Amino acid sequence: MPKKLQTPLFLSLAIILGILLPVGRHLTFLVRYSVMIMLFFAFLKTEFQREAFSLDKFRFLIITLITPFLWFWGLKSVSLEIAQYGFLLAVLPTAAAAPVITGFLNQRIEYVTIAVLVSNMMVALMLPFALPMIVPSASEIQIVQLIIPIISTVFIPLILAQTIRYYIPRLKDQLLRFDWISFFLFLSNVYIAMAKASFFIRFETELSWLELSGMFLLTAIVCFANFGGGALVGGKNYRPEASMAAGRKNTMFGVWLALTYMSPLVSIGPMIYIICQNTYHSYLLGVRK
Repeated sequence: MPKKLQTPLFLSLAIILGILLPVGRHLTFLVRYSVMIMLFFAFLKTEFQREAFSLDKFRFLIITLITPFLWFWGLKSVSLEIAQYGFLLAVLPTAAAAPVITGFLNQRIEYVTIAVLVSNMMVALMLPFALPMIVPSASEIQIVQLIIPIISTVFIPLILAQTIRYYIPRLKDQLLRFDWISFFLFLSNVYIAMAKASFFIRFETELSWLELSGMFLLTAIVCFANFGGGALVGGKNYRPEASMAAGRKNTMFGVWLALTYMSPLVSIGPMIYIICQNTYHSYLLGVRK
């Protein structure tokens, strides 16, 4: 893991390179596999206690399950697409990479790991019933279609890591010597995501700069509300972890959801959200103690 002063510098460089050199958009197929490797190392260091599953740790779900509808109803008077835009940015589940970033910030990984598992399952179960209200023309969604990618991305490294942790502890210690790989995989994912977002916004949309500025502003507001709301419901005991659980979103899932059931305009939201959340985390990594 790089030194404190180097960390925000590396992250900022990944963001800038993604914006200036969007050739990395062709590598998006690698993101899922690198996330699985990062999660493997994060889970290898995580010991799950029974108390980790207490109900007070699930309060962050209020932000994910209730606020999307508030954004939709609040923005519906502007336009249906903008209302769907706000709904999508708030309803996305916790990103699989959130536990990794939580580890970089020296916070409790197990809390955010549980958040990944619970929020993805809850959102996958909720969307088939919620989308017909948000998108009247949405076709029927198969729950299995949503859950299978989650199982393969999150549960495979979880089961493998915990098996090694409890049954082959000597191998666990040897593998953890290479956990520094996670940080550089994280940087590569930031670069790839930023490259995809940058290329999409610059070359694949016909929006004016004024319209894009408005969408950036709305996305930043929703992003702030997600992180801030999570911190608020987390209380003094779980403030940073709940903030991460509610704010760090599975944006690639959002792009797929928007393009499949909404519109290309709405799909820009997760792209801009990538910029907002990575910029915020660059700040957090810079000021952490």
